[in-house]
Amino acid sequence: MTAIPDSLNPLQTTRRRIITRTRGRTNGPVTQFVSPSDLGRLLKPFVMLARYAVPETASFYYPMHPHSGIASLAVIVEGTLSSFDSKGKPKMLQRGSVELLMAGRGVWHGGPVNTTGSTCGYLMWLALPPQHELAPPAEAFLDARQTPVEGAARVLLGRFNGTESASHVPVAVTCLHVELREGDNWRYDPPEGHNVLWMVACAGSFAVGERVDHGELVVFERSHASVDVVARSDCGFILGSAPLSPHDIVESHSSVHTSAAAMREAEDEITRLGERLNAQGRLSAEQWEGAMQKMRYRR
Repeated sequence: MTAIPDSLNPLQTTRRRIITRTRGRTNGPVTQFVSPSDLGRLLKPFVMLARYAVPETASFYYPMHPHSGIASLAVIVEGTLSSFDSKGKPKMLQRGSVELLMAGRGVWHGGPVNTTGSTCGYLMWLALPPQHELAPPAEAFLDARQTPVEGAARVLLGRFNGTESASHVPVAVTCLHVELREGDNWRYDPPEGHNVLWMVACAGSFAVGERVDHGELVVFERSHASVDVVARSDCGFILGSAPLSPHDIVESHSSVHTSAAAMREAEDEITRLGERLNAQGRLSAEQWEGAMQKMRYRR
C-alpha cells in the first residue's frame, strides 16, 4: 500500500506536535522530569513531576521536610509503598492508589518508607492559585477501588468522558493513568481551555505521531487539539492537561507560591509547625536546622 503524504493526510496535518522530550535526571531511585525552575514554567500549574522506582523490597528513611503552596498528587503504578502521613499515621499505597496532599499554608511529612516487591510511583506538584495557596492543609488517600476507571483510563484528577475523579483540587486539571494493549487506538480530547498537555511513558511504547518509549516525558505544543495514541506494545502512560496558569512561580526548596509575600507567610507557618514537631520529638534538630537553612524568604 502506498503511504499518503503528510501534506495530503488530514490526520497528519492536524497532528499536535511534540515540542520537548526528556528522560529527566536520575539520582538513585528518583528521576526528576519537571522542576519549578525549568519545564514547570512551561507546564504550570504542573510545576514538578518525578518517578520513584525501587526494583525490589526495600526499607529506607525519608527525612521530614515541609511543603506549602502546592497540591501534591502521588500515584502507584506498580507494587506497594508503606509510609506515614503528615500526622504520623501509617498509610499504604498499592497499584492504582492515589495520595493527595493539599499543602496550602504549610505542612511537614516524612519518615520510614517500605516497599514490597518492585515498586514504581509518580509524584507531581500543582501550583495553587492565590486564593488557595495559604489555605489550611488537607490530605486524602484513595485505594484503587475509589479511583474511577473510564475505558482504558483511570481518572486521577478532573473529568474524562463524563467520569469524574474522587479527588478534587482547586485547579482546572485532568490527570489520567492510561493502559493499552498492543495495537490499541485511544484518543484524548482536552477539556475546553486546556492548552497544556504532557505524557510520561510508564511502560512499553506508543505513538502520538512520534514514538514515545518507556521512561520518556513528552510535552506537546500549546493548543486545544486532540491527541491520538497508538500502542506499539502493551503500554501505560500518565497524562496531564490544564489551562496554562497565569500566575508567577516563586519557589523555595519544597514550596511554590505566586508571590514572595505568600512565601514569607507560609514559611512563618512552617517554622511554627516545625517548632511544635521538634518539641514532640517527631522532628530531629538536624532535620529542623537543614530545613530552616533552605527557607529563602524567612524574615
